[in-house]
Amino acid sequence: MRIGLLGGSFDPAHAGHRAISLVALRALGLDQVWWLVSPRNPLKPKAPSTDFARRIRAARKISSHPRIKVTGIEAALGTSYTADTLRRLAPRLAGVDAVWLMGADNLAQFNRWDRWETIAASIPIAIFNRPGWAFRALSSPAAHALAEARIPENAAARTARTGRSDLFNAFTRVKHLSVFEVVKIGESGADSEVIQKLMCDFEVDLEPLAARHAVDPDRCFEAERAALAPLEADGLVRTSGHRVEVTPSGRLLVRNIAMTFDRRLRESREGARYSRVI
Repeated sequence: MRIGLLGGSFDPAHAGHRAISLVALRALGLDQVWWLVSPRNPLKPKAPSTDFARRIRAARKISSHPRIKVTGIEAALGTSYTADTLRRLAPRLAGVDAVWLMGADNLAQFNRWDRWETIAASIPIAIFNRPGWAFRALSSPAAHALAEARIPENAAARTARTGRSDLFNAFTRVKHLSVFEVVKIGESGADSEVIQKLMCDFEVDLEPLAARHAVDPDRCFEAERAALAPLEADGLVRTSGHRVEVTPSGRLLVRNIAMTFDRRLRESREGARYSRVI
């Protein structure tokens, strides 16, 4: 059996939690997703409601799916920290392929979690994008520390099956309220997808990507390819045909490299401080 674990205070539970769970069931080949409703969040000591039973009831109403199980097991175990919860759950999950489900907002602050490195070493982690968080998440201390363990999305289901203790991404673009976004068709949509692929996978093939967005790869990315030339000369990227790859020495600068493809940022007269959300 394969189970995804989604932790949080769920105060309140909302459709975004359900969206992540449904994507995880499909993308990771899971049999179930467990919502671990926490009595309290150590990083948000004043945030969760003290009405634990109410949050459990509300979560069950929102989840509304036979393969999403809402549980207050942390209260029964007497744990608040994820590291302790996973340790105490281990005997109950013997023979189960488990994966921790995490939003990009939590990856951005994962290094603040108690014994976060122990968590990352003990269970595969699937990261799901949230608008406004992709860049902060991928440039976070935890993402850099675990970059070598990250595997591409297309290997996610296989990793869930084999139980490898790696950080891996399942950045998924689906439309569901404010949690996920659909990449728009056209030049701006192509830019967004290139940026995301470089940030997530350190490589991108521009030709099939351009075809998906109904644009010509040579015309659409002409200025960007020219801007990559000095980066390639410095050994930060490699290009071959329409393929762009960030080299190991360029990975610490991957955000800067990816922003080469943000035409709105490049064309801004004021030099925008932030790129658009992708």
